[in-house]
Amino acid sequence: MSTQQSRIRSNAAALLTRIRACRNLERARKVHAEAVETGDHLEAFVANSLVRMFAKCGSMADARHVFDKLPLPDVASQNALIQGYAENGQGEVALELFESLRQRSYRPSSRSFVAVLKACIDLAAKEEAKLVDGRPVKSDSLGKGVEIHVLAGKLGCLGSIFVLNSLISFYAKCGSMVDARRVFDGMKQRDIVSWTSLMLGYVESGEPETGLDLFAALLAQRDCDPDATTFVAALNACTALAAKEDGRLVDGRVLRLKSLEQGMAIHCEARKLGYDLHSVFVVNSLINMYAKCGGSLDARKVFDSMTHHDVVSWNSLILGLVENSQGGLALDLFPCSSCPAQTLSFVIALKACSCVAASEDGELVDDKMVKVEALAKGMEIHSRARKLGHESEILVANALVDMYAKCGSLEDARGIFNRMPLHSLVSWTSLMLGYAENGDADRALELFALVRARGCDVRAYLAALKACGTVVSLDLARVIHEDITRAGLENSLALDTGLVDVYAKCGSLDSARRVFDAVASKDSVTWTALVAGYGRQGDTSRVFEFFHRMQDEGLRPNAVTFLCLLTACSHGGLVETGKSYFQAMEPRYGLVPGIEHYHCMLDILGRANELESAVEMARRMPFKPNPVTWITILGACHKWKNVAVGRIAFDALVELEVGEGAVYTLMSSIYGARGMWEEQARVLEAMRRGARKKPRWRWWSDQMERIIGGDSCQARCLSGKSNF
Repeated sequence: MSTQQSRIRSNAAALLTRIRACRNLERARKVHAEAVETGDHLEAFVANSLVRMFAKCGSMADARHVFDKLPLPDVASQNALIQGYAENGQGEVALELFESLRQRSYRPSSRSFVAVLKACIDLAAKEEAKLVDGRPVKSDSLGKGVEIHVLAGKLGCLGSIFVLNSLISFYAKCGSMVDARRVFDGMKQRDIVSWTSLMLGYVESGEPETGLDLFAALLAQRDCDPDATTFVAALNACTALAAKEDGRLVDGRVLRLKSLEQGMAIHCEARKLGYDLHSVFVVNSLINMYAKCGGSLDARKVFDSMTHHDVVSWNSLILGLVENSQGGLALDLFPCSSCPAQTLSFVIALKACSCVAASEDGELVDDKMVKVEALAKGMEIHSRARKLGHESEILVANALVDMYAKCGSLEDARGIFNRMPLHSLVSWTSLMLGYAENGDADRALELFALVRARGCDVRAYLAALKACGTVVSLDLARVIHEDITRAGLENSLALDTGLVDVYAKCGSLDSARRVFDAVASKDSVTWTALVAGYGRQGDTSRVFEFFHRMQDEGLRPNAVTFLCLLTACSHGGLVETGKSYFQAMEPRYGLVPGIEHYHCMLDILGRANELESAVEMARRMPFKPNPVTWITILGACHKWKNVAVGRIAFDALVELEVGEGAVYTLMSSIYGARGMWEEQARVLEAMRRGARKKPRWRWWSDQMERIIGGDSCQARCLSGKSNF
């Protein structure tokens, strides 16, 4: 080699180093200009690197310009361009280029097939799946990839582990796990990419159990050690498994035990190889897995062990707390985050506010029930999002609409909605649900009429069904049912359950039963919807019948199921049966009784004239007694003319500032029934004085009217407030 050739090669090598380090488009163009000036851009290995450089910078126009200037592009140049298009989301262009080059002198190599399969994966990511034999499949992309698979076989490229790994990943992304497994099983040699690609495919295709079986097989064979991506895939499988598993109550926490045990075993394997400390991806997946399995304390331990937290770490922990109904703790963490809040951070924080609102008692503000504490926290987050420029982002705006609606501030929810430059179906649905859940079904249905013309999804129909159940319109329920059938959504379990519920609320148990019987795979919520329907009709025998049939099917009852059972016991005068069901909730079924269950028990005791026991339960329950607690007892005292217990309940209501006339009327009636005219007069005088003040708890008047009518427990339990 001459001195001049050596100098040229030396210059090109130095240029190559700068090309490979370049990630900025402006800088990349300067490096390209330098290569053109020296003439090195015509060197094949320099040109190939320039193509890859521009592709990594996201400018396929510049990459194509370099390629087109080559007098004789080689296979490496062609592969670099195809791969560049695929990695920049232009899979269709990559495939067109592949076909165009094949019609010339281009003979694809193993690397060519890796590049073109990446293009097929890109197309699959954009394609909407269609059901084939009950499984979602990306048919168009699958067809193109199968042709490439056949061509690779003809050209003898299926001996390359890189091509085979790409085929596994491609088939998995298209939803064809049978083909992916066939490629995997036919491999003479596998590396960790082979195992991980197949595992990820099973997890993403809704088969996490098979993914975990594959992980166990990998550990048993020890052909190769798992890497960080393998552990992420295995932990994601545990997370997916947890979503299918019913939780069990353990030490006051609802845990998905099977998923948690498998996740802990994977954590142990990751610890052996040091991935639980040195890979932020594995650690973030551990946080997410523990949180989804109900182990929020374990998630926090993993989080605290990290030397560096990124946004994903914070978001995973906060979201985990929210999903474990620990919204208050989640909100405490949000302002402490040392990472700059991103769009997803605000969405999660607003979800935490909605979580807090769900467990907060409302207060009357301008004649509307508002979750004051949750609303205040939500407004703080809203203010911060506005300052950082996130308010107008559609994900944040949708979360704001939902948060304000959940907190009872429909005016703010509507204000956010009206200011949004664009509305998604989620925007409309969040507002619809807000109106439906806050008792304004008419407005919810007005919105549904507008959305209906644009096309609805499952959540939109669920919101419409909820509103329809509130207004008790059987004709409208049937119209929505027809819409669901026309949209091809009649196999949605959530919608089937909603239809059972709305038909039952509208008094058409025959229609509810027909929908119920047509559901192939029912869950506990579907059964409970039907049980609640029979409860509304006062058909106690059917309530118990379907409760037992539900368990015979291997399904665990939920909290609402027990509300229905306790209501049936109350109306049937089955005091001992009601007590036995209530006492079995936690030890036998893993369900912690909520305040609604205690109120049902108070109603049962009150109807049976066990008023002293009712007061003792009210004082000992793990909740602060609220107006409904004492109104339930006061209503029972009115029935049995019990002055002593009635006075206890009345005094508690006065202390809670329940200024409703019905409270005073009940107490004065109790005194009158016992001939205690002086005490009656004092109560009536107090009522007249209180009438001049604005009552704080006006919302409870509806409850009191039902109690006076003798239907308190059923009204509370089955008045449409249950969220099926």
